[in-house]
Amino acid sequence: MELADLLQPGDGVLDIGANIGVYTERYAEKVGPSGYVLGVEPGIVAITEARERCARFPWVALLRAAVGAKLEAETRLYHDPGATARNSQWAENVIGDPAGSETMRVVTVDFLAEIMLQPIRAIKIGAQGAEMAILDGAT
Repeated sequence: MELADLLQPGDGVLDIGANIGVYTERYAEKVGPSGYVLGVEPGIVAITEARERCARFPWVALLRAAVGAKLEAETRLYHDPGATARNSQWAENVIGDPAGSETMRVVTVDFLAEIMLQPIRAIKIGAQGAEMAILDGAT
């Protein structure tokens, strides 16, 4: 069983670390137009693909940002040379030498909950080592 199996029409879902939007798309299909999915992804390449994948769902929003313990001006995202899913805010978490990096803003789960259009019923976190920091930003 996966998270999508537990969702129902009208649910609100927060997808932290949306990457290219595979799970975001699944959640959108399950919650339907009465629901809402907010996907958050720091990587520009991945978020661009996620936006294309989910464009047919007006009840999906995709935000380019990192999620952390506190609102900060910005952080760095280090690129894993093998896969965007392994990009990380910590260079030592990527496999091999980082293939560059990019800068983005940092938001918290509390901030995201405020901008959700539906109450949050489910949260998926796939954040390559930032999970505890993300949870620290959620009251």
